Amino acid sequence: MQDSLIYNPIWDRSRAHMPGRVYEDDSLTIVSNFECGNGYHFRRLGTNHYAFECEPEPGAHVFSGLGYYFCVALLNKEEQTRRVTVEVTGSGKGEHFGRDTRFAILKRGNNWSHIPDEYVLAPKDEGTAVFQVDLPRRSETDPVIFVSNYHWYPYTEMGAYLQELTTRRPEIRLQSIGKSALGRDLWAVEIGRNEKDAPTIVCAATTQPSEMGHHACRAILDFLSSEDPRAVQARSQHRFCLIPHPNPDGTVLGYVVSDARGNFPYFEADRAWDEKGNASVEVEAVWRYLVSVRPWLYIEWHSNNWDRRPGQMLLRYAREFISDPVTLRLWADFEHHLQALPDTYEESLTTLTQGFTTTMGAGAALKLGTIPIMIKQHDKFPLAQSREHAIASVLAATETFEKSANAGKPLKALRP
Repeated sequence: MQDSLIYNPIWDRSRAHMPGRVYEDDSLTIVSNFECGNGYHFRRLGTNHYAFECEPEPGAHVFSGLGYYFCVALLNKEEQTRRVTVEVTGSGKGEHFGRDTRFAILKRGNNWSHIPDEYVLAPKDEGTAVFQVDLPRRSETDPVIFVSNYHWYPYTEMGAYLQELTTRRPEIRLQSIGKSALGRDLWAVEIGRNEKDAPTIVCAATTQPSEMGHHACRAILDFLSSEDPRAVQARSQHRFCLIPHPNPDGTVLGYVVSDARGNFPYFEADRAWDEKGNASVEVEAVWRYLVSVRPWLYIEWHSNNWDRRPGQMLLRYAREFISDPVTLRLWADFEHHLQALPDTYEESLTTLTQGFTTTMGAGAALKLGTIPIMIKQHDKFPLAQSREHAIASVLAATETFEKSANAGKPLKALRP
């Protein structure tokens, strides 16, 4: 195996020596031992027919021992194109992996696409998805095909991008807001107004590292740093703070929801904001940052690949989290704009007693008076489409805020 064909040289190599993550025969290489990779127990079932399993989550939480994320690289050793059949089995029970996995994502070079619908075969059983992949000749440009069910994004690539951008554009501010359990920086990047009292929007990827909140943050930053007149207007009025990798260890290690210590930080944010103690260092860092910037809006970006969910999902919080009438009017107007975006529907509503009550959004609303929402994009859509949806969501926020300000409503309550 030629490592240079598969591995980006800047990728973290923490997974490089994990057992069972490399398979080779005379005609094919399959690996998952790269940053963001997930998959093991690779085996050949027959001619051009292979199988593997998703890796189980660590720790002692509700998803421990389960696995429903995969990300592998396939390299054809032959000098003729070929089609292979791949079976992927979810680890553990639950989630109906075979039934729900009705698409797969391809990455070749810098290009993202989806396996054609006709290549997604009937599931072998409720736990096993089956699909076919066309592999190019080994001598072609970018011969490696990455196959996954989420749009993955290496932490190292995001860090390199942020460093390059902020070096080239010093008005865009980059800071480490803390260290992960394994010592990786938690990056926050700020663009727009730099005054302490500037109306502030925080966009953070979910701490569930398999989900593509990283791409939403990158899309928003790409847009806001452009000369698009809407971006120029937005950054002249607002401060935008983006946290693209709040669980860098989990991203590097290819986890679904866990951090390096086997915690499920998404559902443990209240350990920080409600001062219950024993919060993960990553959750503590994000909460300290939110307290310091005091945003009027907190958008947490998630994604999902289940076939039974129809589109871009809004996971809303009930109005009872906030009492200020000005904030409540703005909140209702903002969500009305979101609901009008294409392919959007509501999935759930969190109240003070039911739903996602221990999340960062709940704490932001209760403790800071911040408007919270979770947006769960669907990985079945082309990545370019999801990027546009993320940008449209943020523009809905700025336009709603500016309309309220122009109408003379006292928005001072929404500023730090």
